[in-house]
Amino acid sequence: MAWAVIHMGGGAFYIKGIRLYDIILIHLIGELYNILRVDQFMHFYIYLIIGILIYSILKKYLKKENSLTTILVIFAVMGIGAFYELIEFSTVVMFTATGVGGYYNNSLDLFFNFLGAIMGVLIGRRLKR
Repeated sequence: MAWAVIHMGGGAFYIKGIRLYDIILIHLIGELYNILRVDQFMHFYIYLIIGILIYSILKKYLKKENSLTTILVIFAVMGIGAFYELIEFSTVVMFTATGVGGYYNNSLDLFFNFLGAIMGVLIGRRLKR
């Protein structure tokens, strides 16, 4: 639940007149994508943590670890991320001003969720050793 509050807070807080999520940390690509924004970093970080947590829970029930374990954890994390994006979409449907971006924002959120999930699994595997 804390991750939802953190995530939603980025759309509500402003620094020097710029919404927290719109602040660009590193200029990598430019307009339209504006990578790497605070929003994208938060998605990466939150889903990295969720990846580590799910991996930690799942490894207790596995006799041996393999590539399938990695794929299952990534899919589980992506499922959580997709569910959250559906919640964001529902706010767009129900309210006129949500601060939630459009198609590109949604796709970039999912992409950074995916990167976070991969890193979370890799870190989880490292911590196991």
